[in-house]
Amino acid sequence: MAIVISFINLKGGVGKTTTTVAVA
Repeated sequence: MAIVISFINLKGGVGKTTTTVAVA
């Protein structure tokens, strides 16, 4: 999960990363 969040953080931003964490 951490790896996926890292990729989204690099591509999208903090906003999308927060959403991913919430879903996870």
